Amino acid sequence: MGFGIPVNGPTNEESSGALPAARYLLVVEEVTEDISKSANQMAVVVFGCHDADGVRAGAVKDYYPFHVDWKIKNLCHHLGIRKTAAFELDSDDMLGRQCGGDVAVEEYTDSAGRSRNKNSVSTFALEDWVGDVPAIKAEPEPAPEQASESDGEL
Repeated sequence: MGFGIPVNGPTNEESSGALPAARYLLVVEEVTEDISKSANQMAVVVFGCHDADGVRAGAVKDYYPFHVDWKIKNLCHHLGIRKTAAFELDSDDMLGRQCGGDVAVEEYTDSAGRSRNKNSVSTFALEDWVGDVPAIKAEPEPAPEQASESDGEL
């Protein structure tokens, strides 16, 4: 099962390189369900990564296997979602939520034997952010298209 790539920037897997290692403000942009290589159900979360100036620098994916309860509990806590004993996580409740994230760069060898870089992310609650949390800057709007003589509207 695949999922759509955010239109406002590449994910770490499709770009030519990984995001630089840094602390980012993470925003949940997409949550999908998938099956891991070991046949376990998991949530795939795409985080938009905003730098210290609040500018979106790209995105990273992280994987949350349903059977690894501590990882899902930590993510919920970091996103400000209260998890109770009879809890079922609704992916729609996660969209747009924010947390902090320390993004690292890891080297790996792909199936063709090439050395590649990928990102890993460690999330944390915004209340644990040291200093001011960056304010997200809006993406610039594209300039409106000008009518031309060939459009017949001048």
